[in-house]
Amino acid sequence: VGETRRILSGSELRFLKRNVQVEEALIRAFSEHNFELFYQPVYNLRNRTIHAAEAMPRLKDPQLGVILPEEFLPIAIKNDIMERLNALIIEEVCLFLSSGIPTELGLMRIIVGISAYQCLNPRFLEDLKKNVRKYGVDASLFNFALRDFSSEDDLPQLKQVFDAMKEMGFRLSLDRFGMGNSNLQSLSVLRFDTVNIEDRKSVV
Repeated sequence: VGETRRILSGSELRFLKRNVQVEEALIRAFSEHNFELFYQPVYNLRNRTIHAAEAMPRLKDPQLGVILPEEFLPIAIKNDIMERLNALIIEEVCLFLSSGIPTELGLMRIIVGISAYQCLNPRFLEDLKKNVRKYGVDASLFNFALRDFSSEDDLPQLKQVFDAMKEMGFRLSLDRFGMGNSNLQSLSVLRFDTVNIEDRKSVV
C-alpha cells in the first residue's frame, strides 16, 4: 500500500509553522529567562477590596514578541514542557510570597491555575513541598484552581493528590465548572474549597 501524501498550504501551513516557532520559543525561554509572571487582581464585591491575585504566565520572546498562555500552554503540554514550566511558576510564586509584598497589599492568597495532567505528574507534589520549605511560605496562601479535568478514570489518583495537598494546607478550587469533563461526580469525590461556575447564557 502506497503512502498518502498531503501538501499543506495557506492557513494550515501558517498554523503549523507558528506552532513550530512557539515550541522553539518555549525551549529557549528557560535558558534566556523569557518567561514573565503577572498578577491579575481579584476584586471582592462584598467589601470592595482586592483580596487576591491570579498568577498569569507570559512568554516574551525576542523574536516573536509577547505570546499569551492561551497559545503556548497547549503546545507546552503536547511537547512535555509543562513540567519545567509548572515548577518555574510555583517557585516564582513562592518567591513573591516570601517577599512580603502580598501581605503588604492585603492579598489573602495567590491563585495558580493547574491541570489534571499536571497534578498526576509524580514530581508535582515533591516540587510543591520543596519550594514551600525553601522559601518558608504558608501553604494556605496558595489557591490552586483546577482548570481542566481529564476523565473519570483519573479520579482515584487525582483524589490522592488533592488529599495530600489539603493536608499540606493548600486551598483548592474548581474553575469553569460546567465546561469540559467537570461534573457532579468530580465535586463529590474531590475536596474543593470553592467552585467557580461557568456563566453561559445557554444554560438555564
